[in-house]
Amino acid sequence: MNKLIIFLLVLAALFFAAITVGYAVLGFPGALLGFILCVGLCVVAVKVIKRRVKKMIFGAFELKGAVLKDARVDIHHVLRTNQPSDWEAENEDDDAPKELKWFEIDATITPASAAGESTPFSCWDPCEIEFVDFQTAPQGLEEYSDNDCVVDRAEIFIDGNFTREYPDKIAGNSRVKFVVGLPAHLKRCRLCYYGHSFGDVTLPG
Repeated sequence: MNKLIIFLLVLAALFFAAITVGYAVLGFPGALLGFILCVGLCVVAVKVIKRRVKKMIFGAFELKGAVLKDARVDIHHVLRTNQPSDWEAENEDDDAPKELKWFEIDATITPASAAGESTPFSCWDPCEIEFVDFQTAPQGLEEYSDNDCVVDRAEIFIDGNFTREYPDKIAGNSRVKFVVGLPAHLKRCRLCYYGHSFGDVTLPG
């Protein structure tokens, strides 16, 4: 924040200096030229600041997602299933795609130990995992784009049963059952957690 304030002060000083010097050398045309140059400089500065802010925001979320970077995914089963009865009613006003194939994906997710040691975020939330096309899976939030894959629910395996009643965050590995809607053309997909793609899921026809 201090660096940003200093940057803005320097920019204001340059703005004032350019107009003052321009006026002293060429009069009003010089002041106008100095003003135009400063506006151009401001446009460039705004773009730089936006890029820096975007990078900071993405960096924070990618740091959160790093716990599942290169995580191992052991598939127990991938089964075709029916569209959840309440899904269409809950999403009728959304931009969510309507033509999807629905699957039940049962998998154990194990964070890579190296990734877990490199980030202050050591826990993860199954409900925040998404599914992405295997061919276009992102490696970072800047590569991520909205896709037509929908996760209806995620349940974890506790004491011999799948349940939605679990702690907000999971530490270590966990067996998770997802109910997902995926585009009909999709044959393979990956899991994605805040820009970090992992795993390989082959979908039945």
